[in-house]
Amino acid sequence: MAGSRIARRAFLVLLAPAVLLAADAPPKGNKIKSELAGEPVAKTLLLMRGINAPNMDGLASMLRRKPQTPEAWNLIGAQALLIAENGNLLLLRPPRKKGHDNWLELAVRLRTKGKELAEDAEGQDYASCRTDLKELANTCNRCHRAFNVSLRVNPFTPRPLQNANKTSATTPTVPSEPRVTPPPRPPDPPEPPAVPPPS
Repeated sequence: MAGSRIARRAFLVLLAPAVLLAADAPPKGNKIKSELAGEPVAKTLLLMRGINAPNMDGLASMLRRKPQTPEAWNLIGAQALLIAENGNLLLLRPPRKKGHDNWLELAVRLRTKGKELAEDAEGQDYASCRTDLKELANTCNRCHRAFNVSLRVNPFTPRPLQNANKTSATTPTVPSEPRVTPPPRPPDPPEPPAVPPPS
């Protein structure tokens, strides 16, 4: 009898961790996977206007002449990485009908070229950075041609991104920077009247 109690207790002691682990295990099925999967929440045009356009313009501006400070090189690398990261975001939103594989290929190329530019900026290789920027712009232009976007990216002529295609009324617009004018300066106080010296 005592042996069976010990055996039961040993069984329960060994079973307890398994029960606890099972209680902590995620639910079965694809619920967790679907919640963790990337989900596009913004239109592609917003990504272009908010990420690619300002960073391409910044890169073009900074690479007109060889950067002279570590801070400038760091900024070039950061801007290139933002464009590369946008390649990841574009992978989440391929077209549903035609061009799916081409879209994915070009999104990966955007990511790769952005990373290459960032690596060359880290090495402060000015000539390679300029070449990388041209290749990055060519990647953008290949995608634009493939998906009938009339905008062409010229890396050393920065300009705001405008979509010449007709967009629906539901396309979000990116607000431009508000122009803030400082309040008018108050007038200087009047000069105090001259007081004659005591006599």
